[in-house]
Amino acid sequence: VGADIGYIVTGNKSPKLQNSDFAYEFDLVNVYDVSVSAGDGAVCLGETEPTSRLAFRKDWLARHGLYAKDLVIVYAKG
Repeated sequence: VGADIGYIVTGNKSPKLQNSDFAYEFDLVNVYDVSVSAGDGAVCLGETEPTSRLAFRKDWLARHGLYAKDLVIVYAKG
């Protein structure tokens, strides 16, 4: 991915992670450019491909009983 999450969130540059360090600490979750219904009745027709991925710390996912392979990120309205 190449993005410095710490810099994006805090504006402070963090020490550069090696790819192996990143893979050890983070899992990537696909982001889809679709809107889903949370009350207004949005509909997604057809198939779509992920537009990006968002990194989550593996320890955070584990604490919440989540697995990146089972997650997607979409936009909700309503």
